[in-house]
Amino acid sequence: MVLARSIIFISFPIREELSELLKLPVSIQNDANCAALAEVWQGNAQNVNNSACLIIGSGIGGAVVVDKKLISGSHLFGGEFGFMIIDYKKNITLSGAGSPVTMGRNFSNDRTDGKYYSGADVFALAESQKAKDYVDDLLQAIAVGAYNLAVTFDPEIILVGGAISQNQKVILEINERLDWFLLSNPVSF
Repeated sequence: MVLARSIIFISFPIREELSELLKLPVSIQNDANCAALAEVWQGNAQNVNNSACLIIGSGIGGAVVVDKKLISGSHLFGGEFGFMIIDYKKNITLSGAGSPVTMGRNFSNDRTDGKYYSGADVFALAESQKAKDYVDDLLQAIAVGAYNLAVTFDPEIILVGGAISQNQKVILEINERLDWFLLSNPVSF
């Protein structure tokens, strides 16, 4: 069975126009792909062949690198980890459960004070049980996504980008949860 996809073509040749204007070769990629390529070139993936990059923000994007080359996939969905379903009963994607922006919006909607809370606000309020539950759900979703990447793709390293990556406590917590999943579901050969 072949599933049809609609494709929208943009008729303006932006790459060629920029190349001519700048007198340089031009390539265009999304932000997550560019982040992954930058990590391979000058960052934390310089010394590895296979890596995955999770970019966490308003949604979750990502990139797959194999033998230091970006893998975009047959339909350019390679690395679009945010679309992974992590709760099939509620049809929730990784972006829906693991985005700090979505977490802030959901927390705001559940409050009765009429304020808008950002993801950073919810993290700051995580001493209260209600905010702690939201943060816990977000961290668990990211850890589940990272686990799925680890056992599906088996990269040497999974990189996390976006503002959340600056919070070392968050990164440590995700790593602890990922380790728990890996130890709880041992792979044997």
